[in-house]
Amino acid sequence: MADEIKGTYRGMMIAVPNQEWQIFQDMTIVELSQVLKHLARQVKLRAFRRHPRSPKKVQPKRTFLKSKPHVSTDSILAQKNWKITHLERAGPR
Repeated sequence: MADEIKGTYRGMMIAVPNQEWQIFQDMTIVELSQVLKHLARQVKLRAFRRHPRSPKKVQPKRTFLKSKPHVSTDSILAQKNWKITHLERAGPR
């Protein structure tokens, strides 16, 4: 609730004129506490309830095919560069 008040404070200072806040400045501590308690009773706490996190989904096991082993990207790029370099040297056919 404190975070909610902090978030709306700046907007309230702009939207509500200073003379509207004067009533709170003139109250005693007892009167102010009674007003704040009354306002706190009006708050709907359900609106601030956190949504519980759902359980994590089970990730499927990774399958590896023996016929298709992993090939690094570096190897693929090196092979491509090798072909380009050798084809340029060979010239047109």
